[in-house]
Order: sequence, then structure tokens, then C-alpha cells
Amino acid sequence: MLNAALAAGIPCGFFLGDEVYSPLYLRKGCRELGVGYALAVKSDHRITTGRGKLTAKGAVGRLPAAAWQRMRTGTGSKGARDYDWAMIDAIADDVPAGQADAGVSVLLARRHRYTARSPTSAAGRLSRCRWRGWWG
Repeated sequence: MLNAALAAGIPCGFFLGDEVYSPLYLRKGCRELGVGYALAVKSDHRITTGRGKLTAKGAVGRLPAAAWQRMRTGTGSKGARDYDWAMIDAIADDVPAGQADAGVSVLLARRHRYTARSPTSAAGRLSRCRWRGWWG
């Protein structure tokens, strides 16, 4: 679908998707096309950080309290939607053969500001993100 959209001349600098859309082949495809992405991942998704290989849940569990930053995502029917966010630097696992790793790869975690529930719950989300500069 992404290939077809780009071939049809539809501009795209960034791709977003749910965890069903985050397999390695899609992330590699985005890189080959020069498209940044933010894709939700499961808590058992494996990432490599400066501390070695961890699950996404394990990496988030090691974050110090100071790593979280509160940001408003909008206003809903129940009032302001403020969440705590944290980014964890990740070593890219999706660099196509023959390409340099020119970009930023992170695990982005969001948690509920009142319950501080783990990102493995319904109140939290984990996303694998990659971009080159700001928006392409």
C-alpha cells in the first residue's frame, strides 16, 4: 500500500501504524523508501540498546523517574489528556543491506499520568520510531 501510494505521487514523509503493522520487513521497506515511521510494538518486542538486548517492557522498566516527561495530547470528553512520555535510544535492526544507518531509532513509551501503568497495559503504549532529521 505504501509503495503504491508513493508510486502514484502521493507525498509521504512519515508512516504510522498499529502493532499488527510493525514487522521487520515493513520497517526495512520504510527505510528503503526514505520514509520515517512510528509503529506500535508489543511488550515482548526485542530492541538493542547500549545496555544490550532487551524486551520493550524490560527497557521501559529500567527507566529512571526523571526520564518521563508529561505532555498534553489534547482535550477529550473527560478533560485534558496528559500523558507521561519517555524515549529510549535503540540500535536500528532494520537497515537494508548496503545502506548506512542515517537516522534516529528510538522506543517511545507512553503511560497514563495518574495510574502510571506499565506500557503493557491498555493505558500505555509502546512504539518503535525512526526518522531522519525533522520530518524527512
